[in-house]
Amino acid sequence: MITISASSVTIPAGGTASVDVTVDTRLGAASLYGGALEAQSADGSVVVRVPVGFYKEDVRYNLTVDGIARDGRPARGISWIDIVNADDTTQFTRTVGLGQGPVTVRVPPGTYSVMGMLFTYDEPQVFALEAAIAGDPEIEVNQDTTYVADAQPATEVVANTAQPTEPKHWVIGTYRGAAELGSFESLLLASPPIDRIFAAPTEQVTKGDFG
Repeated sequence: MITISASSVTIPAGGTASVDVTVDTRLGAASLYGGALEAQSADGSVVVRVPVGFYKEDVRYNLTVDGIARDGRPARGISWIDIVNADDTTQFTRTVGLGQGPVTVRVPPGTYSVMGMLFTYDEPQVFALEAAIAGDPEIEVNQDTTYVADAQPATEVVANTAQPTEPKHWVIGTYRGAAELGSFESLLLASPPIDRIFAAPTEQVTKGDFG
């Protein structure tokens, strides 16, 4: 998998010489490789070893995710998105924060659940006042893909009870049961100043379970 541009070099006194190292990614299985290049002087009195390492990645694509809060502003602060392989959760599961803006992860091709917990902040963007679940529980990723979870269509979740009630805490979340192996659950326990909870509609999944 590795070739070098020259099998020997001449180094002038006090000078340097370089050899290019090339990796042929068409060869070998996806794995982490390590080794060393060894060079020695003509008389064998000087030996130099240079470590060489590389990682050959399996087929992966860039999945870039972001979110829009219910008021139309970018979802920032503590907003997050769960990225889960919907066929086999052991293949890929990652939660990314949106505090610094869009996030790109490298994922194997497949079907993914991309669900966000998106927070609406006050005007100075200091305190989160609302939380909303939004996203798509079933996205096919077979090329570089960008997805933006949008909380704007979300509907408020309210406590509708026969007797007067005053909720003190909210627990909301999503559950994704994979089609073949594993499951994933993401929960939020919210309390004031977060006093309103929303959920955006999603399409019915065709693989596994979602709630």
